[in-house]
Amino acid sequence: MSTLDSTTTTSVGIVAGAIVLALVLYALARAIIAPRLSDDTKPLASSVIARIGVLHGLILAVVFAAQLYQYYELREDVRREAEAVSNLSSSMQLYGAPQDTVDRFEARLADYVHNVTTREWRNLGTARTLSVQAKFAGALIQETLLDLHPQSPRQETLRASMVEDLKTVNRLRHERLAAANQVLSPFVWIAAILGFSLMSVLFGIYRITPLSVSCVAAFAVYNGVVFALIHGLAHPFDPPANLSPAPFELLLDGPLGTLVSSPSGAPAGPAEAGAVSAN
Repeated sequence: MSTLDSTTTTSVGIVAGAIVLALVLYALARAIIAPRLSDDTKPLASSVIARIGVLHGLILAVVFAAQLYQYYELREDVRREAEAVSNLSSSMQLYGAPQDTVDRFEARLADYVHNVTTREWRNLGTARTLSVQAKFAGALIQETLLDLHPQSPRQETLRASMVEDLKTVNRLRHERLAAANQVLSPFVWIAAILGFSLMSVLFGIYRITPLSVSCVAAFAVYNGVVFALIHGLAHPFDPPANLSPAPFELLLDGPLGTLVSSPSGAPAGPAEAGAVSAN
C-alpha cells in the first residue's frame, strides 16, 4: 500500500472511529440513564457538558496550534537550508578558487540538492531516515572547503562564511530528521479522547431521535477531522500535510540543475533502499 493510501486510510479511520465511538457511547449511556433521569439531572448534565466542552475545545485548540506552528517552523527551516546551499554556491563563485575547484564544488552541491529532493525526501516519509547519498555529497562539500587555503582577508572571510553555511545545512538537515521521527505525546490523545468520550456519554440525557443522532454524529465528525488534522501535522513528510521540497527544487531550476550527475560515487546501500539514520 502506498504512503498516500495508508495515510488516507488512517485519516478516514480516525473520523469513522470517532463517529462509531460517539454513537455507541450515546446509545449505551441513554439505555442506562433513561430509567434514572430526574427533573434536575438534565440541567446538571448540560452544565457539565458545557464545562467539559470548553476544556476539550481548549485542549484541541492548543495542540492543533502547537502542531501547526511546528509545521510552519519546519517549512521555514527547509527554506533556510536551501538558502544556505545557495549562499555556498555564491560564496565559492566569489572566492577566486581555480575553475576546476569551483566546478567540482558546484557539482557536489548539485548532487546534494538532487539527492535531498529525491531519495532523502522519500526516505523521511517512509523509513524516517536520511539518504546515504545526500550524506556522502555533503561530506564531499566539506572536504572541498577544508582543502581551501585562503590567501587574503577576503578569502578568509568567504571561507568562514561557507563553513558557517555548511554547519547550517547540517543542523537543519538533522532537524528534518528529528521532525520526521517526532511522536505526539500519548497524554495528548488520552486527554482528547477522554473529553470526547465523556461528552458522548453525557449526551445520553437526550432522547434518541433522528435529529439527536445527527447532532451527535456531527459532533463526532468535527472531532474526528480535528484529530486527523493533528495526526497529519505531526507527520510532516506524509500525505496529506507532507512538506514540499520546493525551495530545493528552485535551486535545481537554476544553474545547479545542469550539473546533476549520477549519485556522487556514493555507495548504494541495500536499504536505499539504503537510507541511513545519518548521525
